Amino acid sequence: MATKKSTEEREREIERLRKMLPPGSTVHTILKHVSKSGMYRVVDMYAIVPGDENDRKRGEPCVPLRISWSASLVSGFRYDRKHEGIGVGGCGTDVGFEAVYNLSLKLYPDGFGCIGERCPAADHSNGDRDYTPHGHRGPVDDGNKTHWHEKYQGAYALRQRWL
Repeated sequence: MATKKSTEEREREIERLRKMLPPGSTVHTILKHVSKSGMYRVVDMYAIVPGDENDRKRGEPCVPLRISWSASLVSGFRYDRKHEGIGVGGCGTDVGFEAVYNLSLKLYPDGFGCIGERCPAADHSNGDRDYTPHGHRGPVDDGNKTHWHEKYQGAYALRQRWL
């Protein structure tokens, strides 16, 4: 059973990650460890965010931020302290995709509005890019032809890329 403190901490991390990772953002992953059996892997996660003015003066417009601990707290995966990353069990799966998919589902459980041209929602996979409602039951059009991707589409709000 979750304590009040851990629930508050989790909610705080969800809000922080939502600000850092709006729909369409890419989460970069690094495979840090694979067990001998191959049934357990550890993945480190990073968000590339705009730097502040000092970073830009040094020629670094973007800064990588390690989000593994926050992502494990939000998504429910175990944080592996020995290898400093998110521990994912099982085999035959892309653990980077799985970790980002679960994080995205927790950050956007009710779905997200279509972001337009490179929208990552799964219902665009058949070339549907007119951004008008097509078969959704939830909020679909706010007057600006904004497409709303429903509950389970929230899992596709973020992209994943291996480093």
